[in-house]
Amino acid sequence: MAQSIKRKRSGDNFTIISNDFLRDENLSLKAKGLLSYIMSLPDDWKIYFEELTEHSRDGEKTIRVAWKELEINGYARTTKIIDQKTKRVIEWTKEVSDFKKPDGKKPHVEKPDVAEPDVGNDRLLKTNNTKD
Repeated sequence: MAQSIKRKRSGDNFTIISNDFLRDENLSLKAKGLLSYIMSLPDDWKIYFEELTEHSRDGEKTIRVAWKELEINGYARTTKIIDQKTKRVIEWTKEVSDFKKPDGKKPHVEKPDVAEPDVGNDRLLKTNNTKD
């Protein structure tokens, strides 16, 4: 029996993502799947591990491991926002892209520079665009 790949015809319910991360041999299929799923979500969707577990059979620990893998390989970044008066963390932000940072730098995960955060002009999560 011949093998084949079958695809659904394009319509409104699809996401265009880069093949770069899908073909990155440094990423596990789990990390590729997580990034693919996140890229399918709306642009304004906030990434919460607890919410991701609601849409998967994987537990939070598995999702955190896959996220860490994406961070190590330059596809994701976690940044903490600190209140300058109290010096307490007020929010953790998570960002993803379907390509590595163009400058090749690893994301600042362990000790992000909160005085001068790297906000760059990275392209992030774009889905369901009807026209460009």
